[in-house]
Amino acid sequence: MMKFSLGFLSLICALLSFSAISQTYEYAPTEVTLYGILISMPGEAPNGERYMYPALRLVTPISVKGEDEFSPFEGGLLLIQLALNDETMTSYKQLKGQRVNINGVLFHAHTGWHQTNVLLSVNGISESP
Repeated sequence: MMKFSLGFLSLICALLSFSAISQTYEYAPTEVTLYGILISMPGEAPNGERYMYPALRLVTPISVKGEDEFSPFEGGLLLIQLALNDETMTSYKQLKGQRVNINGVLFHAHTGWHQTNVLLSVNGISESP
């Protein structure tokens, strides 16, 4: 019983410290800037077809404040799918695999093409040291 109590206490402490380092953001229309590494991740389309989608692997976890049932709270996020236009797709391809600062607006997943709970509609990407 003592081992269980110590293990449970350790888990609670870890969760509290995890949330303490997590920065909280808001959904659109608030513009945000995130820091991470541009990567590609495997996804599955609504028809079951596999594909690769652009994503940002965050250096530290983030949370997003809940607004309503369509934009609920999400916490401990380390991976964000990116919604890119032609210009930002070009930047993504040039900087893929590198650390970047990326700005845009966050929105919650709402279609079968959305692979992460929270996505970023990207306005700009810049290389980060």
